[in-house]
Amino acid sequence: MQIQGTSSSWSSFISRNSVPVKARGDMYGYYTGNLECFRLDAQYRKSKGRKDSMLGNVYEALKDLTNEGKKKFPQFGVNSSIEGLVLGGLAGGLSAYLTTPLDVLKTRLQVQGTTIKYKGWLDEVGQIWRKEGPEFFFRGSVPMVMWYLPASALTFMAVESLERVSERKVRKTTMLSPT
Repeated sequence: MQIQGTSSSWSSFISRNSVPVKARGDMYGYYTGNLECFRLDAQYRKSKGRKDSMLGNVYEALKDLTNEGKKKFPQFGVNSSIEGLVLGGLAGGLSAYLTTPLDVLKTRLQVQGTTIKYKGWLDEVGQIWRKEGPEFFFRGSVPMVMWYLPASALTFMAVESLERVSERKVRKTTMLSPT
């Protein structure tokens, strides 16, 4: 939980007595730097895996598919970094395309201003479908795909490389440690 400000600005906060406070009233102990953030993220990913988002689900499904292909055709070996690059790009592009309708709905609701056009998201879907057609839901999908495809490709390539390096270090450490 992140709370900004000093103790005087969050005095109505219910659990303020359980929050560590420095002498001058600043809170501490919640964000202690990038290394702690990275450690907590790695701990979360170890327990949940990558399947906590659509992007992670699509990536893992594509990875499972390529693992089956590797079993059937072992002569076609692929570097895991290249695999992460290609599969990450495909996962990012597909996820961006599939979530575009939700983004269109969200944006329309946010910018409707003081004159309320829609009574809710179901009313919005109906009005857009009738007035502008179903293709309007995918408006802006090309720029989104062009943005997410390379970003996801590079991210998953880096993740695969870092996982490989960390696995090697763990194996090396366990081989060196006395049992």
